[in-house]
Amino acid sequence: MNRTNLNILALCLLTSCSSFQKIELYDLYIDSNEKIERVVLNSDQTQIWYNLDECGTHEYKTIDNERVLHLNWNKVDCEWVGFGNSWSNFVADDISEMYQKSAIRILVKAVVDDQQFLPFVIGLEDYSGGSSYVFSDTRKFLDGLKINNTQWSELYIPLWEFDYSQQGVDPYGIKQMVIQLEGAGNVYLKEIKLVPFDKDQYAMLEPKRESLRPKGNLPQLIFPNEFLFSHSSWGIDQDSENYINWINTKENNRWGINWNDWYPINFRGFEDDAQLYLTTSTNNNSFKLILSDYNGAHNTVNIDDYQASIVDSTFVYKIPLKDFQINERNIQKDRIKQLEFISDQIDLKIYSIKIDK
Repeated sequence: MNRTNLNILALCLLTSCSSFQKIELYDLYIDSNEKIERVVLNSDQTQIWYNLDECGTHEYKTIDNERVLHLNWNKVDCEWVGFGNSWSNFVADDISEMYQKSAIRILVKAVVDDQQFLPFVIGLEDYSGGSSYVFSDTRKFLDGLKINNTQWSELYIPLWEFDYSQQGVDPYGIKQMVIQLEGAGNVYLKEIKLVPFDKDQYAMLEPKRESLRPKGNLPQLIFPNEFLFSHSSWGIDQDSENYINWINTKENNRWGINWNDWYPINFRGFEDDAQLYLTTSTNNNSFKLILSDYNGAHNTVNIDDYQASIVDSTFVYKIPLKDFQINERNIQKDRIKQLEFISDQIDLKIYSIKIDK
């Protein structure tokens, strides 16, 4: 057990003798090895304090025969809105041996519509005035894609995310958890507690979220497609509906195309095994292709690295999408913006562009 002791010299004023008396800084401790439930909120919890002022309400309700907390807030006119509690009845708690293998689990449900975010700032405070805060980023901590209104969603905030340095919170003397409410929200809370949770479990959250995200469809027709070429492209004039007549000089050497009315395009699910097919009039031109997303991430391939096959007097290039290194370059596979073409000087007809297996 870790204890902080103060040795205070006590002078015996009446007997002119002196002795040392050992006084503990904290009255009581919870040993980090004790197998206790560290609960901040559940159906039986009654010691929660609230600071909602005029910007929020809290009320316990019965949902599916369970007592849950209904929180509704809008922080716009308030400086600080939130609530807190001690999982140890305000007895200093030592989490030094468990914070690398535990998390704060929050069971939450949307009241009205499904929502993507839970704007909580979660703080741990100690008895010396130290603290550390972590934002409840659902993109990192949610076990799923959204907080919905039909079942309880689980957030896992790993304790190792908090700062335990001298500038942070003392893991040997945790006082309480404080939850600051940001923005606006309307949710049910069923439980907030510490649970066993290791880094292997944390590493599985993102693959699970990835498996639940919507997948793209194949084939994707880049040209020709259902949209007007003049609307879908930039940097090039087009006179024919049957082919793109690419004649460029060094002064005008770059153009691009989007094939979804300039909405984001989804490559998820086939980014590693689909091909970009490009049918052209000749194979003796050099040019580059750039794939980019709406965040600005991009990567380039050079057509000179690929051998075209001859089909009905045309030349067909087959470029694996994985050559654009979508994952390695952090290109958001469900926010693809465009395919760009660059060449210093070229005279080429492009008959079709598509993505397929």
